[in-house]
Formats: sequence, C-alpha cells, structure tokens
Amino acid sequence: MRASWATKATLPEDGTDRGTKDYGKHAAKNIGVSIVRAGRELDLDPSWTISYDPRERWWGMEVEFPPELDEIFGVTNNKQAATTFSHMVNFDWKTEAEPGESYVDYKRRLTEDGDHRVPLIEIVDYIENTLAAMRRGIEDQGKGRRGPGKRHDDTSVDDRASTKFKERADAGHAAPSDKEVFTNEDQKALVEDLVKGKQYEEAVAKEIAAAVLLRRRKVIFVEAAADMDAFFSVESKPGGVTEIVFNRSHPAYDLLIKALDAETGGATERDLVHRIQNASDAIKMLFAAWARQEVEDVPGRERIRRMRQDWGRMARDFLTDEKEE
Repeated sequence: MRASWATKATLPEDGTDRGTKDYGKHAAKNIGVSIVRAGRELDLDPSWTISYDPRERWWGMEVEFPPELDEIFGVTNNKQAATTFSHMVNFDWKTEAEPGESYVDYKRRLTEDGDHRVPLIEIVDYIENTLAAMRRGIEDQGKGRRGPGKRHDDTSVDDRASTKFKERADAGHAAPSDKEVFTNEDQKALVEDLVKGKQYEEAVAKEIAAAVLLRRRKVIFVEAAADMDAFFSVESKPGGVTEIVFNRSHPAYDLLIKALDAETGGATERDLVHRIQNASDAIKMLFAAWARQEVEDVPGRERIRRMRQDWGRMARDFLTDEKEE
C-alpha cells in the first residue's frame, strides 16, 4: 500500500482555485486507486472516489500484489482488472452479518467458510481510514483561504445572522452576551482561539477577528475537527461573539457544508447537480434522524415536540427578512 497527497505548495498565492491551473486539470485525469500487479498497473479504479469532491484530484493511492494473489483479488483472464477487489468499495459487513453477530464473529465465519474476501477486508479498512485522513489534510490546506476579490469583511451570512441576533435582543429576548462589546483585547483572544483551538492560519484568523470588530458581528461561522457526535457546537467568546462551529469529522459536513460551499473550479455541470442532489438527500436524512429520535424517546416526546416547534418559529424569523413580511 502506498499513499500520497499534494503539498500546500500547490495552492496559488493569489487565492485562485488550484484546480483551474494546468497541473490541476492534469491531476483531474488521474483520479482513483491504482491497482498494480507484479509492477504493472491493471487499472486506475475511480470507484473509491467522491465524484463531485474537488479534493479527490489531490491524493493518490496504490495497491500492489503478486500474481500469487490473483484469485483473492479477482484478476480477470485478460489481466485488465481485479474485480473482487473493486467490488469491495461497497463492502459493509453489517449488511451480511447474522442477527446479533459481532464484527469479529463475522470475520471468523467468513474465514471458516473459505471466503476469499477476508484478506481484503483489512485492506479496505486501511484504504478508508487513509482516505479520510488525506481528505482532512487536503481540506485543512485551504481552510479559511479567500478567493481572489473576496474578503472576510465583505457582507456575508455572518452579518445576516448577527442582524437577527440583534433583532431578537431589541424585541425583548436579550441574552447576557448581547450587552457585551467586542474590544481589541477580545479580538486578540479570538485570533488565539481560531489558531490554537481550530487550527486556522494566523493570517486568516486575524482577518476574521478584524472583520468582527469592524462590522460589529455577533455571530461567526467557523469549522474544526471534533471528536463528538454533534454536527455543530455553539461557543460563546469574549466580547459577546457566538461561534457556530461545524464539525468537519461529522458526515453531514461533507454532504452539506463542504458540498455546497466548496471550490467549483474544474467541476462539471453534472458534478454540481450531483452535489445539490446529495445535499438535498442529506437534509432529508437529518430530518429522518430527528424523527427517529422523537419516535424512540417516548418519555421525552412532548419535550422534543416543543423544542421542534420553538426551533421552527426561530428558523422562520431568521429566514425571513422584515421587508418580505
């Protein structure tokens, strides 16, 4: 197994999308896991990639094996593919496990049955874990960078959300943080939080904090990898600033935030439509998860129902401009 990914040096200094560069277009033609048999590439299998994700062109992976493992990998007679291995991209042991069967017991049963896929399961686990790590690393390279002509102090959704926070306070729903004033000292504290707590580049963190001071923002949207089940967290910072922190380790991040707010250079119309469709499905699945929580928690059902109603009213206020009412 070999894996590699592009260094940060491939990011243009002017903030443009590296995917639009000649080397980016070349990289887009070499996407997938390389399957190598005895030193010769059988196939560059794109099945392991996320077709609409621009990160996919910036990593490479190779799986090499000797002819003695042809049967296990499912090498075809013409030596052009390894079908058994390629089909493992859709492997999910839970769909094949017997009721109540653990992962260890499942693998033991496959071994006793002489299933040739057993040695490949470890390889699949390695590929999935390595790809997840590389994708995070590639994403971190460009986190917080602004494209040409874009500035953190431009009007954004942070300003819209801040306006709604202020409207709620003026309407008699004040919170303690509404009375706090963001100072120069708070600005320094916010930079430290973004750099040390969320691994932002210092230059980017300073731009964000300066924009908070200049535009008097009460809300900012940031991101960080977090080892927790929640898709996002809410953090109160000095100066009355509320951080909404999207968890990059949660699957909803890639399906929603990343898919809808990612670089689009080099993406085809089909790729963009695919992103939107996946995001739409992800939103519905989030609601399905809420519904299931409501169904399972019988003692707390009324409390959850009230929370759903309250959030719905708040969401209606935040999504509606006064001029539209």
